[in-house]
Amino acid sequence: MIGQTTRKSWTVVCFKRWWTQPAKFFLPLLLLCIALACSLNGRAQSPDTFLLPQIVVSDAFAPAAAQWKADSIPSLSWISAAQQLQWQGPVQIRSNGPGLLATASLRGAGPSHTPVVWEDLNLQSPMNGVFDLNLLPMWPGDRLLIEYGGQSAGLSSGAMSGSIRMTPGAIGANRNGGFLSLGAGSFDRTDARAAMRYGGNLWQATTRGAWLQARNNFPYRNITQIGSAEERQVHARQQQADLQQFLQWKMTGRDRLEVSVWALQAKREIPPSMTAVPDDSHQSDAGIRSSLRWTHSVDSSRQWRHRLAFLDEYIDFFQKGTTDTNHSRSWLGSSVFSAQLRNGYFWKAGVNLQKQSANTSSYTDTSLLYQQWRTAAHVYVEKNGRRSVLGLAARQEWVQDQRAPFTASVLWRWKPVYPWVFKLFGSRNFTLPTFNDRFWNQLGNPDLKPEKGYSADLTLSRKIQFGEIEAGFQNMLLDDWILWQPGADGLFRPKNLRQVWSRGVFVQTRGQHNIGKWNLVWNVQGQYNVVTNTRVYDNNIQVLHRQLPYTPRFSASITTSVQRAGYSLMYLHQITGSRYTTADESQQLPAFSTGTLVCSMALGKQWHVEFRLENCWNTAYQVVAFRPMPGRNWHAGVAYRF
Repeated sequence: MIGQTTRKSWTVVCFKRWWTQPAKFFLPLLLLCIALACSLNGRAQSPDTFLLPQIVVSDAFAPAAAQWKADSIPSLSWISAAQQLQWQGPVQIRSNGPGLLATASLRGAGPSHTPVVWEDLNLQSPMNGVFDLNLLPMWPGDRLLIEYGGQSAGLSSGAMSGSIRMTPGAIGANRNGGFLSLGAGSFDRTDARAAMRYGGNLWQATTRGAWLQARNNFPYRNITQIGSAEERQVHARQQQADLQQFLQWKMTGRDRLEVSVWALQAKREIPPSMTAVPDDSHQSDAGIRSSLRWTHSVDSSRQWRHRLAFLDEYIDFFQKGTTDTNHSRSWLGSSVFSAQLRNGYFWKAGVNLQKQSANTSSYTDTSLLYQQWRTAAHVYVEKNGRRSVLGLAARQEWVQDQRAPFTASVLWRWKPVYPWVFKLFGSRNFTLPTFNDRFWNQLGNPDLKPEKGYSADLTLSRKIQFGEIEAGFQNMLLDDWILWQPGADGLFRPKNLRQVWSRGVFVQTRGQHNIGKWNLVWNVQGQYNVVTNTRVYDNNIQVLHRQLPYTPRFSASITTSVQRAGYSLMYLHQITGSRYTTADESQQLPAFSTGTLVCSMALGKQWHVEFRLENCWNTAYQVVAFRPMPGRNWHAGVAYRF
């Protein structure tokens, strides 16, 4: 069995005490970060001269089949990653409602096959394998990137269909300053954000914190009632606090130290579905994610990068008078060496060591802390030619009490004639069973096999006037899919039940054009995916060759914006096709489309005002069956930059 140790109750008590008193926790942490930053270099001079080179080495070792870059939304008010991805539509967001659990799915694979990466840290929970995108706020300058194609050779378990990467951005270009913003909107929503960038010649730090609360009492029509009577959402309050600290220290001409700390706290009521009676269910989330990175440049062509990281997450779910407590921790260490060789060769190699631990009141033995060690060795080699690039990635992982397959990926990029670019990508991937899959009390299955699969992509892109267009075909096979299915006693248990085949086409184009003093920017993408069960291992033949539930065949998005110094107007339109809600295709949700309008205006050099109209066409829709989404609603804010 997986490694176990006795859980220390004092750790849980301290953790609860920290997060039930956020003011007593956040303030000392903030002061500590500022004191650390100020103590690094008391001799710092002009902040405008601070410039550190971008890190060349990334912890990701696998190339991607295709990429989609999110357009920056001109908003200083709170926007979550779930909102931005839902508005711009490159990935299917499965949201239970505003502020509630929101997970991502790429190319029809499940949320456990689409990792969310922050600061090169995979945020997938070791307990259930997913991450809630509503808990990831987007700040001005943050970069959101979708990478398509299997990436197990770079990101380990779970990266079957692609990844979502968020890289925090700086406030201003190597200049000290910051902003304060206040916002309000429909359904008793208020939010506040503050950020500051400060430092000198050799060090630079960024501190940012935010607060959000909303009642979310929006009106909707209950289609399960006779006459579809209008009702208001009840028991849907949310409160969320977020604090992030980043520090860069140029220790010598060859060494750089980076520290990233992200602390969050959220409390959300769980509203009833259209068919349920309201109760007092609610969920509390708390977590700390931290990373320490040291980069040493041997010379201009060789580099070492070492990292230590710690992730701690705590979830309390309260329902019907009982509380289900979930606690997970991850420790990570990695070392990567990279070198740029002659004749266009580049390579990097590294090792990773990871320890995961978890416990919940729903596991087999609540007095034990379940643990797992993972060790991996990986390498990436790239050859750049005059017209082509060939990249090869390989990874071998050793996992305690489980077998992890050897994984690899290959990318060939070829430029036959300008401006055409041809790309061929292939990868072998896997996903390990989660702690919940293996150790849930009386229901988990410790003998589950890892999910495994292959993916292949073929894309063709071309530069066009004012932009670029790209089209392609994707093919993915996923075997031994782990699903929780009801048994003869009606209780759900996990099993390796299906083989799933995903195939489809996609097209995307983006560009910009200056019209006088105005800059027009556009981004259009669409995809058509057929995702079906090709084999079943439980004799449930009714689901063979059926589209997977909550997986639309067609989706598209259009983003357009016009910008001028101090002014910005952006419109985002998203289209989602119909989705089956059952595995046998007997029930479905209709297709829908929504639009969002974002306006921003500068009043002088320091004041900014903004206005956002969400679901501006007042579309009545559901992402998850019988979970209503809000109609037309607004948000307004004001910000002061300094």
